Amino acid sequence: MKKTILLILIILSFEINAFAQEKPSTVPFYPKNDSVSTEDTNNSADKENFRNSGFFSMILAYAAVRENDLSLCQNTANQKFCMEKAKNLLTSRYMAEGQCNEVKDTSEKDICLSLSQNDCSRLSGKEKMVCEGFLKGDLALIRTAISSNSKEGKKDFSKEILAIYKGFKANGNMYVCDRYTSGLDGIKSYLCEVVFGTFPLQEMFNSVTSDYVFLAAAKRSKDSKLCSQVSNSIIRKKCPNTSF
Repeated sequence: MKKTILLILIILSFEINAFAQEKPSTVPFYPKNDSVSTEDTNNSADKENFRNSGFFSMILAYAAVRENDLSLCQNTANQKFCMEKAKNLLTSRYMAEGQCNEVKDTSEKDICLSLSQNDCSRLSGKEKMVCEGFLKGDLALIRTAISSNSKEGKKDFSKEILAIYKGFKANGNMYVCDRYTSGLDGIKSYLCEVVFGTFPLQEMFNSVTSDYVFLAAAKRSKDSKLCSQVSNSIIRKKCPNTSF
């Protein structure tokens, strides 16, 4: 009888330990109340403003590319923007990784197949320009090929897709990504950090939220000392005379 009870206790102990080690399947991607420490009385309001802003949607789109998980866009009221942005950028990831079956657009799939063979010769027109632009790291070729109907600036979007392609082509290298993002300002300057950074998403998100709050506080108070708390070097250099 004692042996039976002992065996049950051992089994229960194993199950409890196993349960305690399980991790949640989804990322709790939202601001934490302790992510920023500043005496500014508008701290909470700033965090809420960020949570409801297009900046937050952009960060979520970058995170969706990192995780290859469009469901992250469900965490923002601007789901449509987030989804469209993430889908466009994910195409660059799929091209870099040779996942051409994931590329739905026919022209983009042709580009992907040519990139997987490192040969753009069978393409023509804009498709060939994009293909060669990715292979050579030629931003001008990609920029010229992108439709002028794009709602985003061709210059910035060209940098984003090229940086993501090159970063994933280099096995997720953040520093390779950084080589192609010169001139990206504001929230877009977080691209490589979010997509290729090694920190957990929640920590990274808290850092971006903190930057937003300190920047807002510095602009209100005209106290440039608060700018030293901003982690993003591009925004910190222009603080407080800049925005996300």
